[in-house]
Amino acid sequence: MKKVLSKFWLLTIMSIWFISCTSDRSNGWYYIADEEKDSISITPIVTVADFETLELDSSVNIQKGDVVYQICGTMNKQASMKWAKATEKQIGKRIGFIYNNEVICDPYVNCRIENGRFAISTNKGYNLPKLYNDLQKELSHQRNSPFFSR
Repeated sequence: MKKVLSKFWLLTIMSIWFISCTSDRSNGWYYIADEEKDSISITPIVTVADFETLELDSSVNIQKGDVVYQICGTMNKQASMKWAKATEKQIGKRIGFIYNNEVICDPYVNCRIENGRFAISTNKGYNLPKLYNDLQKELSHQRNSPFFSR
């Protein structure tokens, strides 16, 4: 009986540990620390819920003849203050936009960004028009939630 009970507790503890180690990150912008095994911060700088506007922009790459997309957006006032502090802290370092636990882009920060603007672009072959539509749906869903407040 003692062996069965100790195996039960060991299995329970291992299950709890495994669950706590797997994390789903909220979609949004995160700190990225270079030269660390798990280099993405656990808590986001800002999430999609903090976005005020989103636009899909495009241009034609004349050399390749294909369309290049970029998602441009702004954050609400409160998130813009967090964004300014975070970008100042990360000058010369990277931040990353995470969507569905995947790094979509991870640009280096050149300066403090006070106006709450951001851009999501990638050369990793990610479908940015689809991402734009998904982000719009997420924003719409959150704004229609009874818990949403501006």
